[in-house]
Amino acid sequence: MDLTTQIAWFSLLADMHSAGLTALALYLTVLSGYLVAAYVVGEELDQFQLFFINAIFLLFSITLAFYFFVMMYLGLDTGPSGPAANWSFIFLYAFGASQILALLGALKFMRDIRTRKRGGKFNDSDT
Repeated sequence: MDLTTQIAWFSLLADMHSAGLTALALYLTVLSGYLVAAYVVGEELDQFQLFFINAIFLLFSITLAFYFFVMMYLGLDTGPSGPAANWSFIFLYAFGASQILALLGALKFMRDIRTRKRGGKFNDSDT
């Protein structure tokens, strides 16, 4: 492999990691925005508003989590192999699982906020 090919390969690898980290930053922004919205106005939302904000949140956050995973996976898969790369893949899968758990935790947070002012009991219209 000549020097030009190596430079192009490393540039592609850096671009994949950069795109993945950008997607992670956007994911954290969407997650934080959802949590703030849930805390501030969650208990005042009607059923349509709740459905709409949850649908938008899930659509964007799952897309960003998937994009992060794919870009980082391709960057790791394109890079050198060996024990360090294997640990990187394990970390990547664990981090992807934690992103999904964070989504579920945010949805539970919204549910808890909505039931807080109702004395801890679910309203029939919310189930």
